[in-house]
Amino acid sequence: MMNEIRVEVISKDSFSGLGFGTVIEAGDIRADTETGQFNWWNKLAVITHKECSLGMVEAQPVEKVKNSSFEHHGKTTEMLIPTTTDVYLFLGKGKSGKKEELDLKSVKAFKLKAGQAVVLDPYIWHCAPIAGEKIPTRIFVLFENGTPEDDFFAYNTAEKENIVFKI
Repeated sequence: MMNEIRVEVISKDSFSGLGFGTVIEAGDIRADTETGQFNWWNKLAVITHKECSLGMVEAQPVEKVKNSSFEHHGKTTEMLIPTTTDVYLFLGKGKSGKKEELDLKSVKAFKLKAGQAVVLDPYIWHCAPIAGEKIPTRIFVLFENGTPEDDFFAYNTAEKENIVFKI
């Protein structure tokens, strides 16, 4: 069964209060330093990990934006930074009292613009970023070192619930 959901463009205003995490964008924030050669914004986000790992996802173009493969990390936040084009994210929360199970009714679709970043809170179910254009898209991923090996939980809604989300 296909479950169609509306895409929301991520902004600080649209994302705050939803409980998924934090949007990072300079936007209308005044730069801490303006030299004429560059502008510098300090502390747009604070990541509190002992040791961080920086990885990269290369999302391949798709005909239709859909997803049934979710993952979460219980001990760490995850920062996603699209570098070349916009990406789509499907995000969901864990069931009340059972964060390790995806609450299907909480799933939302978002468009994250190139030049923005998002920090996902621990236990937020998410898909790998999906290319928003017809070209491959690279996304930097920052989280606590060892997360893929020690703090990775997967859930496939097509296999477990016979549901695929699409926009």
